[in-house]
Amino acid sequence: MSTFTISWLYRTVSESTKIKVHSMTACVKRWILSYRKTCNERTLTKMDTDIGKLITSEHVNTFERSEPALNAVKLTGIASANQSTSFTAQDYVLVRDYLLAEIVLSNASRTGVLSSITVKQARQARQVDQYLVVSVAKHKKAWLQGPAKIVLTKCMHSWLNIFMTSIRSQFGNDDDTMPVFLTANGEPMESSQICRALQSIWQKAGLGNKITCSLVRKTAVTTVHQPAPEMSSNLADLMCHRVETANKCYRLVDREKTSVAAAAQLSTLLGTNEAGKCSERVAGGKSVRVRSKAVSSDDQVLELKQLFAEALQSGTLSMPSVKQSSSLLSVTHCRFLPVDRKTHRRPD
Repeated sequence: MSTFTISWLYRTVSESTKIKVHSMTACVKRWILSYRKTCNERTLTKMDTDIGKLITSEHVNTFERSEPALNAVKLTGIASANQSTSFTAQDYVLVRDYLLAEIVLSNASRTGVLSSITVKQARQARQVDQYLVVSVAKHKKAWLQGPAKIVLTKCMHSWLNIFMTSIRSQFGNDDDTMPVFLTANGEPMESSQICRALQSIWQKAGLGNKITCSLVRKTAVTTVHQPAPEMSSNLADLMCHRVETANKCYRLVDREKTSVAAAAQLSTLLGTNEAGKCSERVAGGKSVRVRSKAVSSDDQVLELKQLFAEALQSGTLSMPSVKQSSSLLSVTHCRFLPVDRKTHRRPD
């Protein structure tokens, strides 16, 4: 609709209709603002809870040494030695899920990229240095970032070729335009199925089923941004997003560390860490002041022993006898008891 048509329509409607339209527009804007606020709150809460779920190097080492991973490698070796070997659907799923997990862990790819890799794209991988790069044209950010890149080692690429030639061919169409990863029925996998396959192999390795591609992406950004911030833009290229997106959505641990650093600096500047200062404690709903333990010197201890030597020897030391000697005790007592920093008085 042209600007002239809109202007003409605006002039032809009544004032009451204009008021209703403006009122409805303002209402819709409030709805959208409220919806975005709720969604943003949920997103930030999810980011905070994901801190305790990030993937560590220990998790990866445990996975690669697990029985399912070793069995998948063994099946790939059998397929390489004898291409006519028959495999069960269970064998196919195990090898497929293992390859998916290895690709996700080394590339932090989205599920949509993994479900879109075709046989032709995998076989036309280009060698760059000691790696092979697979370009995936169809994915979420293709209109903005161009083809996604899957970087594979020569070993992993050879395993992928063996999988496509000797194992996958027994369960799906060998057409070059078909996706590399298929279901056991030979159907293309959806993004949700890619995620479930990743969780399945992770759980078989004894690591639970909390892993997702999104969690791996958050782990990748958090891991790289801290020790090697100069690599942030390179990682963004691999993950097909902007550096600003990584800073906003994925970098989780940095905020906790910067908060701790700021709190420590604040305590130092305000002097709340000074030794011997009183700290507030809440007991029974009342604020009580806890003092640090007073330390007496050897001379002060000796002076007290001399003052009460007779009572100590006879074993008659008691509170009344101490009170009777209060005039002598006050001088020694005031030497080593701490001064209250707020009232500038010694305790009674």
